[in-house]
Amino acid sequence: MREAKRRKKAKPYITVNSHILCDFMPNITISVSEQLYKTIKQHKQIRWSEVARRAMSQYAQKLDMLDKLTEESELTEADAIRIGRKIKRGMAKRHTS
Repeated sequence: MREAKRRKKAKPYITVNSHILCDFMPNITISVSEQLYKTIKQHKQIRWSEVARRAMSQYAQKLDMLDKLTEESELTEADAIRIGRKIKRGMAKRHTS
């Protein structure tokens, strides 16, 4: 039980040259296609983890913005699905006529 209480606390983030550095960052593992893997291996000069980190960060920022835009919406998910289907039917009708 004493071991659990002695865990190191994560050190605070330090900003240096617009990069966020810290002693502890969680790791994730992703699966990629064979072709992408070959391309990554051919370009070892590129820091692929940084490319992935930036892409995920940008995507997360977009999701956060969408969450803020929709947080006060009175539409339910069912309403959004119904409206989406209606729009798709209208677009299909326009393009098939």
